[in-house]
Amino acid sequence: MERYFYPSGGLTYHYNSLKYSWNLWRKARKELLLRLPPLNDEKIVLIGPSGGYLLESNWLERFESVIAFDPDPLSKTFFNLAHPRLKTIEHKKLYVDFSSPTQFINDLKSRQFDPEKSCILFCNLLGQMAIDQQFDMTCAKNFIDGLSQFNLISFHEEFSGQIFPHTTITQRKLFLSAPVNVENLARMSRNNTIRDHQTETLFDPHEKSSYFYWPLTPRSLHLMVVGFKPRK
Repeated sequence: MERYFYPSGGLTYHYNSLKYSWNLWRKARKELLLRLPPLNDEKIVLIGPSGGYLLESNWLERFESVIAFDPDPLSKTFFNLAHPRLKTIEHKKLYVDFSSPTQFINDLKSRQFDPEKSCILFCNLLGQMAIDQQFDMTCAKNFIDGLSQFNLISFHEEFSGQIFPHTTITQRKLFLSAPVNVENLARMSRNNTIRDHQTETLFDPHEKSSYFYWPLTPRSLHLMVVGFKPRK
């Protein structure tokens, strides 16, 4: 039976994108684009892209071939709506088995994705795994390390907070103009409480970009980062 609701996505996420993608999420898209590393790869593998709401079409169109792995049965439809000019994408409605990087690499090679000419992009997936209390983040770390043949990128949250529900627009602008860091996220959050998404150590400090904010909804603010591990 197909699943349409996930702790980290599914119908709820698609609904939020319809409401907020062109206003609240616009700045986050620009901030992400500024932090994506320059690449000469011919092909890209997207893991968990959903509708690709934070990705710019112009950036994706640089690649000769794109393959997207996402178990959400609606992701293909919404992705194609968000990126109508992208004609080189193949969608696979599959979970990626994080316990076996070797199997995943062999699968990509069978699809003509040469590690020397391909990169892998985790699309806001790693930060959502903390929502699943049964998932061991050590498994994610080992999976990432096992993909060292590829250029590997991830954008994800390290922390998030629930914003004061009655914060005025003026107050919110003052908060958001302050330096983007964990301390100021806590200041903006209810009871100064933030959620740790257990991703802070997945990439070494020199492999991470500066932080940027992604207001998922008017009440939910995520502290995002781009991690990049060049192929070895």
